[in-house]
Amino acid sequence: MAREYEFEPLDVPLEQRLEIAQQGLWGLAARMMKIIEDKYGEEGLKALYDGLRDWPLHEMSVTARLEAQGIEPGKASPAQFIQKIMNSDDSVSFIQKVPPVIADAPDENRVMYKVRSCSVADSINREYPGTCRLLARACVEGQIRWANPNLKMSCDKFLCEGADACEIYIERVQE
Repeated sequence: MAREYEFEPLDVPLEQRLEIAQQGLWGLAARMMKIIEDKYGEEGLKALYDGLRDWPLHEMSVTARLEAQGIEPGKASPAQFIQKIMNSDDSVSFIQKVPPVIADAPDENRVMYKVRSCSVADSINREYPGTCRLLARACVEGQIRWANPNLKMSCDKFLCEGADACEIYIERVQE
């Protein structure tokens, strides 16, 4: 006959438990990327990138969020994409002790999203600093496809690589 044991929950506030869980999950993701690179090199990282970019979840989540806001999928502006898609995802992916901002005097064709604080950057940096460079690019490019295929993303600064902020530009390329 099986015995039952009682467990005591971790005695820390809920937000701290969430932060611990996020650090662990992002550390795990970074570790997996390191293992893939070590074993399969650039070909393995490219396969991971393509798989994340082409994930069917992007269509469902982006379309639902835009429609809920009255924005036609495929027609989101750069600012709408950042405010309704990127910021929503980031607000559940890590603890934002300093809220992200839209910076660099945005216009209707180009917006910069600046993340100045990230609770998981150190966890990522310890395992594989290039995690966000690959993961953020793949996921954002997958989401852009459904938000507006005439948008593109560029980014060269990441907290997990030692920069003072993540700076992600979303711009309209043509219509």
